[in-house]
Amino acid sequence: MAGEAIGARRTVASLGAEMRVVAAYRARLDAEEVGARVRRAAGQGVGRGFSLSATFFLYFVGFLFGAHLMRTAGYTFDDAMKVFLSTHHPKPSPPKRKPSTLGEGDSDWH
Repeated sequence: MAGEAIGARRTVASLGAEMRVVAAYRARLDAEEVGARVRRAAGQGVGRGFSLSATFFLYFVGFLFGAHLMRTAGYTFDDAMKVFLSTHHPKPSPPKRKPSTLGEGDSDWH
């Protein structure tokens, strides 16, 4: 559209249609921008949906395996939940020790 208006600039100017051409050009740009935003949002939605479905599928597998252990290995519900929660919400690890001032040749770093 812009190429046509530039190519026919004398005609556009003689008809006094500069503002209409600029408005049509802006509308077209806005429409393309909206389309790009919709495509980007759709892609983000698909990615988020996939990651959440993978997470919940792994929860399902964990609970299914816990039920299997309860049925065949004699686990109780408490045992299965302890195993499940320990894999998903582990205790925080203790803070790393800072190097202390040791004598030469002494080291507690492995």
